[in-house]
Amino acid sequence: MSQKIKGIRESLEELAKDRAQFHLEERFEDQPFLNKLSNNMRTINFSCKDWPSAEHTFINKPLVETCISRFKQLRLLNLRYPRLEELPSSISTLKHLRYLNLRGNKQIKKLPKSICNLQNLETLILRGCEELEELPRDIRKMISLRYLSITTKQTRFPTNGIECMCSLRKLYFDKCPKLESFTKGIQRLTALRFLGFQNCESLNSLPQGLKHLTALEVMSIQNCEKLNLMEGDDYPTSLRKLSIGRLPKLVALPLWLKGSANTSNFLTIFDCHNLVVLPEWLSDLNSLQKLMIRYCPKLSSLPKGLGHLTTLRELEIVRCPNLRRNCERDVGKDWPKIAHVPLVKLI
Repeated sequence: MSQKIKGIRESLEELAKDRAQFHLEERFEDQPFLNKLSNNMRTINFSCKDWPSAEHTFINKPLVETCISRFKQLRLLNLRYPRLEELPSSISTLKHLRYLNLRGNKQIKKLPKSICNLQNLETLILRGCEELEELPRDIRKMISLRYLSITTKQTRFPTNGIECMCSLRKLYFDKCPKLESFTKGIQRLTALRFLGFQNCESLNSLPQGLKHLTALEVMSIQNCEKLNLMEGDDYPTSLRKLSIGRLPKLVALPLWLKGSANTSNFLTIFDCHNLVVLPEWLSDLNSLQKLMIRYCPKLSSLPKGLGHLTTLRELEIVRCPNLRRNCERDVGKDWPKIAHVPLVKLI
């Protein structure tokens, strides 16, 4: 029995080592405090309480370089919002790194080429790096990357780049003001489950080849004023969740959504001020469980066939005055279409 207890204790100690971490939450003017930390540190989390205030500009390149040189076993490095001007090229020496968060570093203009040598990295967050001019050309070398969020000034991405990262499961573009289109070849991302575009005001079309992404389950498209959700058959066919909003060109739901009729269970539409009608084929989404419609003032009625949508469990209508009035319980003309829905929210 004592041997068993000893084994359990050793396992717990090993687990503790694996979870060794340091959260920086105070202001330090110099670096001696780092000498008090174990070289086996696995997590460095620069957690600024009042990010992104100017008080936390002490997290600079020399400090990060010291961390990189000291803690070779790092798995997680969180540099969110410290206003770095440059990421040290020595980042490539962190061979065990799995997670790197650079979100909100608005002064970084370039990433070191060496970052592409982090072949064990699974998560790279570049969201909010508003001055980032471009992604490294050899980003395809990051073969283990599963999560990638991007803010960049690029107009388009070079070929043999992102589309070659076959381990990607989540790909998110936010505040890419010059991005017009995605390079061909997205069909290679066969493991992709989530694709999102937000605040990409120059984006005029979705990537070609989406119909080949059979693992794609979730799409989020927001605030892309030039985007035209074109009709056609080159769109995903197994979506579970679609969220679309702040699309001035949207006057009707795209017909390609019917391709996910048997899988789609969550649909959110918001801030589409030119959306005037919901299609009758909406009732063909026979797996739909939740429908949310927010801030679409020109909508006034629901499709006739919605009453046949027996899978619908929740309907939420927010700030759509005409539609809300017509869906009032018992008195609204559209109430019979939704009387069977267990939860109806009208706000």
